[in-house]
Amino acid sequence: MLSFVIAWVLVVFLGPERNAAIGASAGFMAGLFWVAAAMGITYLFERKPVKFFLINAGYHVVTFTLIGFILDVWR
Repeated sequence: MLSFVIAWVLVVFLGPERNAAIGASAGFMAGLFWVAAAMGITYLFERKPVKFFLINAGYHVVTFTLIGFILDVWR
């Protein structure tokens, strides 16, 4: 259910004029600069290993990139 919320917000963020490259790059940037950066702050505070951060943040970066790509190809 929350994945649909993420997809909906990304579609609103992308706007009407878009293509697959814009969708994928916007998804990548959202995943890296919003999600991974916010997770990084938490991981630094909790002093968790960098390896865990890279695995979890990388998952979200890939997910957001694919969501952006799929939404723009599917439209």
